[in-house]
Amino acid sequence: MASLDLAPNLRGFWSTRAEYLLFYSTLLTSEELYEVRHQLRTIWSEAPNVRLPLVRTALRADRLTVLKECALAEDKAAFDELERLSRQSEQR
Repeated sequence: MASLDLAPNLRGFWSTRAEYLLFYSTLLTSEELYEVRHQLRTIWSEAPNVRLPLVRTALRADRLTVLKECALAEDKAAFDELERLSRQSEQR
């Protein structure tokens, strides 16, 4: 799981990795969720083009709470953008 931060040159995998992290988040230990939190924050902050697809995936997988409470709760600007993107996606 730590390879995301160790190999930032593999950004092409970030979107897929984020989807898997969301899908499997309910099966992970608290220590693994800490890593998920860190990786989702990195993806959110460093790859703005992945944000909307990430929100859509979270909505589809019923994992929006993982993004809200686990990954972005402490970043007001990111949390506000997440709220905006989720409302936008739900309207479609």
